[in-house]
Amino acid sequence: MVKDVDTVNGDWIILDTTISDYPAYCDGDTVYVGVAWDSIATLCESYIDAERYTQEVWVNKDLAPTDQWDWLDWSGDVDANTSMKITGFHRVPGDMTEKAGAYFQMAKDMFDNGVDADCLVEIDLSGRGANSVISEDSVHNIRMSGFNFCNGVNGCEMFSAVSGTFCNVDFTHNAFEVSALWKLWQGTCLFFSDCFFEPSDVYTGTAMFDPQYGHYHFTNNYFKNMNSFGEFTYDGYGHLRDNVFQIRTGSPDQFILIGSDGGLFSYDNTFVGFDGANAVIENGGQYTFIASLNDLIYNRVKTSPAFHVGLLGGSFVVKNTCAYAEDGQLDDVMTKDPTSPTTQVSEIVDLLEVDPLLDGDFEPLEEQVRTGGSPDILGDPTAIGAIKTMNTTVINTAVQGALTSQGYTTGRAPYLDALNSGMKLAADGLDNVVVAEPTGDPSGWSFVQCVRWLIMRFFNKHTSDNFSGMVVHKSDGSTSTSQPVTEVDGLKQVGKAQ
Repeated sequence: MVKDVDTVNGDWIILDTTISDYPAYCDGDTVYVGVAWDSIATLCESYIDAERYTQEVWVNKDLAPTDQWDWLDWSGDVDANTSMKITGFHRVPGDMTEKAGAYFQMAKDMFDNGVDADCLVEIDLSGRGANSVISEDSVHNIRMSGFNFCNGVNGCEMFSAVSGTFCNVDFTHNAFEVSALWKLWQGTCLFFSDCFFEPSDVYTGTAMFDPQYGHYHFTNNYFKNMNSFGEFTYDGYGHLRDNVFQIRTGSPDQFILIGSDGGLFSYDNTFVGFDGANAVIENGGQYTFIASLNDLIYNRVKTSPAFHVGLLGGSFVVKNTCAYAEDGQLDDVMTKDPTSPTTQVSEIVDLLEVDPLLDGDFEPLEEQVRTGGSPDILGDPTAIGAIKTMNTTVINTAVQGALTSQGYTTGRAPYLDALNSGMKLAADGLDNVVVAEPTGDPSGWSFVQCVRWLIMRFFNKHTSDNFSGMVVHKSDGSTSTSQPVTEVDGLKQVGKAQ
């Protein structure tokens, strides 16, 4: 039975009937829908054919998978340009994943207040034990959005694979409360954006993300209470941009390890709370390369370095980065293993070693940090770290600083004093106010037009007779207004201007 239909664009239909053995199918350009499945796994494994047609499935039922999902049957196809999209919703499609949706929850709000059960469809992983949840083997063009993968016990891997290739797998606006995120080989173009990550309480592993062979992109995500982020090895290359990483007390030796020919490009990220022995980012591969640009590193203790070159020692470039600790300037920004090769490049350029004065949103109030990043394409300075919003504290601090430099230093907040006192319109400003000479019915005139007419009344030509009444002329001699004169029983009356 049809429950609801998109009557505006015709993009979706909601059914309230569960039929387990009646598939949807496609005939030419028409998709025939005959069922609403109760299980996303049953649907995707049994009835979806995204290799032939692009498919989009909406799910509003919380799930508790006890069996491993095999993505082989869900996959889109790169050559055919088809894809599989699975999206959670609460009442109507889009209400969880669109910013204007009634049940949309931003990743930052998840970080601050926890995941709202009404805002993401829950996928409970407690029944999987220490087993992997999703098996991917040669899958392509898949996107999942609007889900909370939660309650994974220690050792439970969100995804697992030992062979095959992966291309264009996208997770946008999800939550991951699991012990390990990804263990895989030979992936390319894997995307995580606008997501919230918090390992399970029982998490004791060393790396949440452990990719090998491929390219991985993390953009605009929030990571909370992290033990370790990832180990990029065997040609595994990571791209991190605009992420906030909060690292738990008792960090391992390194938060991110690049080894065995891996690589990392880290840009505009904020790393907070590291207290491990080696560094936040370690380069341990002989042929690896790491670039850290515009990153903000704020360690828990100054004895923990920001960067480390390991035994084999690949190339390391750090530029326009701020590195500091809660207890002061770092003892060493970058350390090197004594036996690491001396032929590798390790360069630090335009490093800031100042307290960033982080606020509750992990955004710096220190002006040098807010303007110390690499210039943009217009040559203007940019901020260091993952600046997400321009909050009230930052605005007030910036405005007060600017006005204080101009001498406004007393009373209440300086910018309020500046706005509420000593304000006047200078003569040259008043002289430049242009007001056209008014004409017609004055009821629609503005205040300044009325003032202009009073000036015209006494300084411009005006006439008065018993026929036309009182007439005020504009500068060019044409009529501005006329006021008829009437006489009743010897009493003359001047009418309203018109």
